[in-house]
Amino acid sequence: MWLTATPLVGCVAEEPDPVDTQTFALTSVVPASNNCNQGVGANRCVQAPPFEVTSLAPWTIDGARGAKEYAGSVTLPFMTDASLGGLAGPAFKLQANGTVHLQRVTLRGTLPLLTPRNYLYVFLENVHVLVGAGGPLANVNVYLDNDRFNSPDNNVHAEDRRYQINLASGSVVTVQQPSGSGAATVWGPAPMQLGLSYAAGGCTLVNAKVARCSGELKIPLVSSAATAPAPGLAPGIGFMARTTSLVGMSPDLALGRYATSDFTITDWQTVLFTRPKGFDLAITTWNVRRFEALFQSAAFLAVDPNDIGQFLARNDIVAIQEGWDRGQVTKIFDAANLVRAGANLPPYNLYGPIDHQPAMSEVTQTVVDGLTDTQGGLWVMSHLPLATQGYHIFTADSCRGEDCWKAKGVQWVRLMLQDPADFDPKCLREKLGCNKPPSGDDFVDVFNTHLQANEPLLCKGDDFSAAKYGILSALAAIVDPVMAIHALILSELVEADLNCSSITDREGRLKQLHQMNTFISAVAAPDRSSLVMGDFNIDGKLISGSEYRDALVTLRIAPSSAPGDDTVSALPPGGFDIRHGDILRERTDVDFSTGRCTGTFIDESGGTQDPSCTFAGGTDATERLDYILVRPPQLVSQWQGYPSWYISAVPNSPVWTSPFPSLSGAFSATPLRLSDHKPITTALTFARLGNPPKYNAGWKHTVEQRLISVDATDVEDCIGCGEVDPFAKLESLIKPANSSSIINPTAECTGIQNPIFGVLEHSCMDNWVRNRSHTPPNETAVSLFAEIWDDDNTSGDDLISEGTTSQWNYNQATFDMSFRLFGVDFPLESWPNFEAVPMSRCAGPGIDVCHRISITEIAP
Repeated sequence: MWLTATPLVGCVAEEPDPVDTQTFALTSVVPASNNCNQGVGANRCVQAPPFEVTSLAPWTIDGARGAKEYAGSVTLPFMTDASLGGLAGPAFKLQANGTVHLQRVTLRGTLPLLTPRNYLYVFLENVHVLVGAGGPLANVNVYLDNDRFNSPDNNVHAEDRRYQINLASGSVVTVQQPSGSGAATVWGPAPMQLGLSYAAGGCTLVNAKVARCSGELKIPLVSSAATAPAPGLAPGIGFMARTTSLVGMSPDLALGRYATSDFTITDWQTVLFTRPKGFDLAITTWNVRRFEALFQSAAFLAVDPNDIGQFLARNDIVAIQEGWDRGQVTKIFDAANLVRAGANLPPYNLYGPIDHQPAMSEVTQTVVDGLTDTQGGLWVMSHLPLATQGYHIFTADSCRGEDCWKAKGVQWVRLMLQDPADFDPKCLREKLGCNKPPSGDDFVDVFNTHLQANEPLLCKGDDFSAAKYGILSALAAIVDPVMAIHALILSELVEADLNCSSITDREGRLKQLHQMNTFISAVAAPDRSSLVMGDFNIDGKLISGSEYRDALVTLRIAPSSAPGDDTVSALPPGGFDIRHGDILRERTDVDFSTGRCTGTFIDESGGTQDPSCTFAGGTDATERLDYILVRPPQLVSQWQGYPSWYISAVPNSPVWTSPFPSLSGAFSATPLRLSDHKPITTALTFARLGNPPKYNAGWKHTVEQRLISVDATDVEDCIGCGEVDPFAKLESLIKPANSSSIINPTAECTGIQNPIFGVLEHSCMDNWVRNRSHTPPNETAVSLFAEIWDDDNTSGDDLISEGTTSQWNYNQATFDMSFRLFGVDFPLESWPNFEAVPMSRCAGPGIDVCHRISITEIAP
């Protein structure tokens, strides 16, 4: 099943047919439970995925949040937003974000009589309260609408409950139920529930007038809250929490709604007990074997690159390896977009390739440049917008043979999961039925790689020496005929660069894996897992193999103490997310003692027809060299927090497939066999469980404006002079007064054509930044203009990027980008960002320059 990423739908369904009472037992009072997402604005509807467990041991009601205790919980902002007056002084206003964690748990198995089976765990964290004469005024009310989808009006009813707790101390919880209606609603005593428990977490003083407090509550759910309201719909509740000493509440509503939220259920958060909604993506990695004609075998020379493009066209993200011939990759790209246009799908963008910065000796570089393109063959195609990109080329001491002639390495793209064109700016906080607005937080990090090959030809023994001598003689003649007489000397020089005697292929791959891990750690988002895919040239058909396990440990997917354990989920068993770092191991129908049906390297005529391999195109192969991996932000055993985003399998779609690479899908020889590798395909959902804090335009802010990468790989400072040494000239303006902050110049990145902030070796970018302060309401925007220059020691510095500008508009909450060409500024898309999260965007032309803005909010 092929999927295409689509924006999330709005929180409230269209008005249901009133006759269809079986499907919709509700009116338009609250949203239908089959059409609910994170909502527009801070929050309207969220998913709290249920966990089915045999024991409640992972959760301890003690007022403290354990390192993994609420992994997989949904998080909601708890906003305190009030003029305190009296106790704190009439001019003092407190605006601060706390957090509510909600986790839904079901006990499996036989239970003692009357023991509840379904629970909601509630952890309130850093809720801000006043401090009175006797201490923190830490009383909080927690509300549940238990019959969420069967309410005749917008008022609470007898089945709903209010739980009164004190976050400062104690374990007492008072249960109440409502009577009356509207402003006449009265909350009175309700029967105590078996299984209900509470523990205060205590308070910490912020200052003499304000404290932040926490507490933990376990609520047994009534049957109506755990039962689907109609076939095909998800069960759920309405949720509300609010302080009693001042205006503080979750969900985050306007100040004026506080008073009526005590009884108005349409102000409450809808919490669905179902898997999280997110972005469904079809993802493929494929070594397409597109050599330049001089090096391509006759069989694969006959393969039409247009067929490869058609094969790949319906994916959302495609990672390509061995796209050595730029012209053929362009044909693949164009053919794919032709199919997409016919299917009314958004067009692909093409990202890549990566190429050598000085990594080979001058002699080798000269010889190779006379024969072949040295780019690394790595490309990514996707219709998803690019936020930023970069790469790392494996060092010259980690390659062997002809692999040293190519810029093998790691390509990185950060892809936005939504497009600003999908959002109607009129659909703001209180508008319903709208797409979720794009956020700087809606992205996925993708890493594409190709590791050292096995048995490179130029490192063969004496039987290949004559052929190598002839190749090198021909290369020397291409560069300079006079050099042909020195071919033997040249051969020795080249061989020294090719590490044939100094390392083995496996040792080279291990070095490359370490470099890859360092690069990913430097640039990947620390609050979510990344995708790492490509041709590893490591046989993992048997998952007991030592090199396969070494790769998992080196990439920080498996711990060194248990190299075969690729568990990347800290959720309790029965969770909803991907549990294995190696996507293949999500399949339950694979015999991993044999690895049958998992082989991916089929060569020109190899591979084995096996009709039982239904998820592998009816074929198998002797080696599995190609992978899609999920790399967590940290090892599960070391988790100190929770990822913001989760990756799960798309329901009713195969989590790992390896179709036979022909348009018909049938086993065949070339030219119908499109490559010597089988592609690997997965269907994954990327979903955010928590809602980031909303952006508050009226607050003060500190703003970091930073260049995070520059890609000048195709630029030379003069013809034949070699690579550029980039530096920047930056000017930040606070508008409308145009208060300026200038750095001229930044540090120079000597010999680094694609510097990336965060990479250890690229510390030259550390000062490519301006830090500004924002005071509303008169300061409306802050911009950063960047020119990129090449330091030229012979003829004066050269301007290589005329200018890119990023601008954050405080009042509109939008991030704008433009680029300058021939003195004219060309605006790009304006991105809305209603959440206080960092945002990155890139602009050109020619040289991609990526800007990032990070906003820190200062509560009044």
